[in-house]
Amino acid sequence: RAYPGDLSSICLPIPKVYFSRYFSNPDLIVADWSLQDWLSAYFGSAASPFPFLYPLWFLRDLFIMNILAPAYDRIVRLLGRYSLLIFTALWLLVDSTHIFFLDIRAVCFWGIGCCFAKNNFSLSSFDRMNKALLSVLYIGLTAAYGVLIGSESVIESVIYRLGLTVGIVFWYVCATGLKGIPKKWVLFISRYSFLIYLFHELNLTALKKLLAGLLPLTIPFQIAEYFCVPCIILLFCTGLSIMLERIAPGVFVVLNGGRALRYTKSR
Repeated sequence: RAYPGDLSSICLPIPKVYFSRYFSNPDLIVADWSLQDWLSAYFGSAASPFPFLYPLWFLRDLFIMNILAPAYDRIVRLLGRYSLLIFTALWLLVDSTHIFFLDIRAVCFWGIGCCFAKNNFSLSSFDRMNKALLSVLYIGLTAAYGVLIGSESVIESVIYRLGLTVGIVFWYVCATGLKGIPKKWVLFISRYSFLIYLFHELNLTALKKLLAGLLPLTIPFQIAEYFCVPCIILLFCTGLSIMLERIAPGVFVVLNGGRALRYTKSR
């Protein structure tokens, strides 16, 4: 396969006569892709449901969920609060990563969000939760998953997904409690939020593989890795985004959705 980080995965076809050597490896020449190859790169295929640039599955599914929104609305209106139980059960118990070509996270969490909206559920309700109990539960589920990882059992899948769900609430409660952070810091990091998302997967995987070879596979180290590695990747991807903005501002604008440049040359 061509390299996952190759910019050709998000660019229009380039004339082969000039640029093919920059967009190829011995196994696959991107400049020779057919229309089907390009569609598979953007949307996934039957063989691989993920786009060529893996993190973009989120945007693809988001677009499709918007199209399916009327169907979700009809289901929630018909089943009422039972729909919340159904979507939650699908998320926790279905031993599959996809429903057709859609990621199960998109299918289920869109439905859960629709249930919240229809029943006027406010996220501020989480603020009343016992923070100590929530922290113990989250760390406990993380440790349990560390013990079960690799077993490929139903229990491992349930613990993993339950941990992700509790983690969403945990980090939301943590974020709402950090009211002392200056607004300018939040605005600064939010400027690079999409590029952080775009760059994180490849770097996160590489760092986790590196640490797996250097550190013992004990529960304390796995818990420390779970909480510390994302912070390292956040700093690294932010620095990478800033460097890209300075060195290649045009590419930065394209990847970042056309946002205004921060660094501009004076005329």
